[in-house]
Amino acid sequence: MLRTLALFALLITGALGAPPCRVVTLGDSHTTVEAGFGDALSLVMRRPVHHLNLGLVGARAVDVTRGTRFESRLAEAESFGPTLILVAFGTNEAASRRGADAHHYHVLLHVLHERFPGVPVAFIGPPNGSAHRLPSLTQVRATQSQVARETNTPWIDRGRADVQPGADGIHFTRRGYAALATWTATHVARLAF
Repeated sequence: MLRTLALFALLITGALGAPPCRVVTLGDSHTTVEAGFGDALSLVMRRPVHHLNLGLVGARAVDVTRGTRFESRLAEAESFGPTLILVAFGTNEAASRRGADAHHYHVLLHVLHERFPGVPVAFIGPPNGSAHRLPSLTQVRATQSQVARETNTPWIDRGRADVQPGADGIHFTRRGYAALATWTATHVARLAF
């Protein structure tokens, strides 16, 4: 409610005179439930944000590179006309002992740059989770960070957010996801795009 009132106040005062930022988020289950991310980003950026959440439960970066599970989502993103694409995979890779393969992230960036020329892309790393449930979490973050450095792609480490998962050791409570959305929005707004 407070977030809605703050957005309304920004609209009334005309602080949102800038053109809307059109953000697409591709990722896993953490992407699908980050309620309020678009509103939080709008508040932090002090401009309108249209957010298209194209997360998919169980998704991994390789799913975009193979085109099977994400083809319709990429087509939807093209129709939306993003000004920024956020890539938020990693939790499902971290649940596997194999972890993440840098090759898949390089191919993912290639696919996105081919389909969305000139649109900035940023990585958002997986949030905290139980070491027992996510044994490769450190390796996944290291891989994403490495690919980000190699490709000059911004990377936001959600592992630095002071939000801990709920009972299953992977997912968050509603309050936890709201806090994670606000933390992520604050860091995305700092990117120069």
